[in-house]
Amino acid sequence: MRAAMDGMQYLFDHHGHGYDRFTRAVFGRLHARVLADAAAAAPTGGVVLDVGAGPGRLAVALAASRPDLTVLAVDVSPSMVEVANRRAANAGLGQRVRVDRADVAALPLDDASVDLVVSSVSFHHWTDVPGAVREMRRVIRPTGRIWIYDARIAPWRRLAAAAYGSLPRTSAGLLFTRAEVPAAAGVR
Repeated sequence: MRAAMDGMQYLFDHHGHGYDRFTRAVFGRLHARVLADAAAAAPTGGVVLDVGAGPGRLAVALAASRPDLTVLAVDVSPSMVEVANRRAANAGLGQRVRVDRADVAALPLDDASVDLVVSSVSFHHWTDVPGAVREMRRVIRPTGRIWIYDARIAPWRRLAAAAYGSLPRTSAGLLFTRAEVPAAAGVR
């Protein structure tokens, strides 16, 4: 198991294109669900943040489906950021899709600057879950939403503890679930 995880981490860090092919095959349906949810929920002219954006497939698809949105994305892997920025440029969306290298626990964004935060299949990699929750809450507008999509077997209790309580979760397909983190601590 450890060797498989080490191999996956190597793909993240050094082979964004290979990981991109992998995610298209494995997470295609989940990304379609996240795309549909985000496109329906984001306000007109809004700003969406994709946390753990990987190769940028979701960020670019969202910007393409909603020309009124600005889509910001972050990932810790330089290879992923490179692939994502190239994808946005090749799609002619470089003006509305910005991908930066950053950790979710240290987002390079202003306070209350985002309308919707989405993260798909990245939360189980976060090393500082409380810091991630604090940062997402810092950048979300008071009326915004934070949606975390991951495998049903992800460490949801760690996320709930960081958010100070249980989190509403909904099915996002056979293998995945979505949790909504309240935009403010103590809000249910």
